[in-house]
Amino acid sequence: MSADKLQFNAVYAATFDPPTRGHAWMIREGMRLMKRLMIVVASNPGKTPLFSSEDRMAFLYSIAHQAKNDIMMSNRDAKWEDYEFGITAVADRLIVDYAASDVGAKYLLRGIRSVADFDYERQMQLINSDRNAGVTTVFLMPPRELAEISSSLVKGLVPFISDYRFLLNYVGSDVADALVEKHQISKAKALKLEAAKGEKLLDEKK
Repeated sequence: MSADKLQFNAVYAATFDPPTRGHAWMIREGMRLMKRLMIVVASNPGKTPLFSSEDRMAFLYSIAHQAKNDIMMSNRDAKWEDYEFGITAVADRLIVDYAASDVGAKYLLRGIRSVADFDYERQMQLINSDRNAGVTTVFLMPPRELAEISSSLVKGLVPFISDYRFLLNYVGSDVADALVEKHQISKAKALKLEAAKGEKLLDEKK
């Protein structure tokens, strides 16, 4: 690695579509443990994301900055300059390769919420170890109140609420606002499409 490249102790990667309070907990604890944490918006070829990479990175910046503030507030001996985070997007590449070659990270941070998560993460840990034995996977388990939260769950709730207040149990206010706005836009487009179809049927009957 060249001397001008930033180095981080650990990489925490997910699709973050959108980032949840569970992700925020992982980022805070990851920074507390590792001090220098690179947060990666990863791609999922099997899914079309709701938010752009740029939107997700903006959400994550707010979350990570707050996490750093929380660490400072909870530990009077902590020094601001000792804790650092970076945020980037990585596509079409194994995260373990990125961690080792681009930022010199020795650890991958992963969260486990359930038995299903454990089975998947165990397989990925073995693959990553085969790929680069110098990178160790560190597993964290969120507290009970966050254990059932997922991005998919949050997106599934949006069509059934009238405002973002209930969503605040699962995501930050900026993410909640963005989710509600996207749903309202999608709903408006659907209503407009239905109206257009209705007008077309009336024209055909004339």
